[in-house]
Amino acid sequence: MKFKLKQDKLQEMFEKLLMGDIFPSSIIATKEGKLTSIQREEEGSAIRFAKFDKNYFEEIDPTPDAVKIDVVKALSLIKLVPSTESITVEKRGDKVFFTDSEGETFVPYEDPKGQLIEKMPFEVKDGVPYVGKGKIPLTTKFTADLIKFKLITTYGKTLKTEYYKFTINPDKTITTKIGDLHSFSAGREHRLPGEVLAGESLEVYLTFGIPQISDTFREDKFTVQTLSHSPALFSESSKEKGYTIGMLVPPYVEED
Repeated sequence: MKFKLKQDKLQEMFEKLLMGDIFPSSIIATKEGKLTSIQREEEGSAIRFAKFDKNYFEEIDPTPDAVKIDVVKALSLIKLVPSTESITVEKRGDKVFFTDSEGETFVPYEDPKGQLIEKMPFEVKDGVPYVGKGKIPLTTKFTADLIKFKLITTYGKTLKTEYYKFTINPDKTITTKIGDLHSFSAGREHRLPGEVLAGESLEVYLTFGIPQISDTFREDKFTVQTLSHSPALFSESSKEKGYTIGMLVPPYVEED
């Protein structure tokens, strides 16, 4: 495994792989001039996927290879290198080296054999993901404004809540309600600017990964594919920058 890119791009890549604090160790695989990473979080309830195309890099070896590294440790070292520097990332011996013009740092890696996921663990037909054992089609789709989404999750952090209720209203506006799941005695209902691309209505409670997604995404707009009372697939991509990142998160389902 060997590839070269600017420090700021490498830092962004690792921040995306980390997804806030959910994936402190990440499996990365290179093949045919691309770098990919598909992982389940520890409890198995969420799946993070990332793809970085050839144009994201200055150079990338097309030889298939994969490693599992401590992204938190690697990121802390990479942040010490100036953003204008090019960094060569190379697997040598039992370590992954990060070489810039003034020296190199390194971290150990693990062989991810048995943990490597090479394709998405769900089908996509005509742009619709079919997820879970029941092959639930996530036919509701909308785009949303990232700046407003970050504001919404800031309210959530302030309220110390994990509950986010996403609704598509009859007039095709999107709202998010933040607060206690049952009473909403303290909370916030906030309009989420965006465009409904498919689906007439929506009511879904999400509790896992929402602040981390908000902290990780960088593009002006992102996409959500979901269905009432079902998982939600959050994603952002840039053809110009050459990457796609996303996470499938579970819904909150109230126990009987």
